[in-house]
Amino acid sequence: MKIRPHKIGAIFYILWGVIHIMVGGAFLHAAVSGGVPAVLALSDVTVPTQEFPGLLRGLLAQHGWNIVWAGLVAATVGATMNWRNSRAGYWANLVVVSAFELGLVFAVIVPGHVGLSGVLIGPIIWVMAVVFSTLGIRATVRSATRTNS
Repeated sequence: MKIRPHKIGAIFYILWGVIHIMVGGAFLHAAVSGGVPAVLALSDVTVPTQEFPGLLRGLLAQHGWNIVWAGLVAATVGATMNWRNSRAGYWANLVVVSAFELGLVFAVIVPGHVGLSGVLIGPIIWVMAVVFSTLGIRATVRSATRTNS
């Protein structure tokens, strides 16, 4: 059986999606049940025990909601489109997941707002998904070029 890089890329996108559905769900649950300190504790951030304003709690709950939906979209596109080496799926996940992860990298990781222990898995899986899905798309383009010559 021949290993197809686009399928490996699809698996990484699906994995990225599932992890983000779980993390977003955890953030959403923590925001609703424990408030801001509980959400920030999930990110390896220590916070004072003072009460946080309701708006911040709501924004963190919304962030958890957004993480869930980004994960759902990435996993669905990975399972349906990237698995078949679709160009539209390639670009959809490349743009959405890259924008999501670059936001994390430059707004949260680079400034050092969180510990690296739990947050690096997303960017690592994202890079693997991009590498393998790009190899799959490039192989298809090369194959089509040879066929048309």
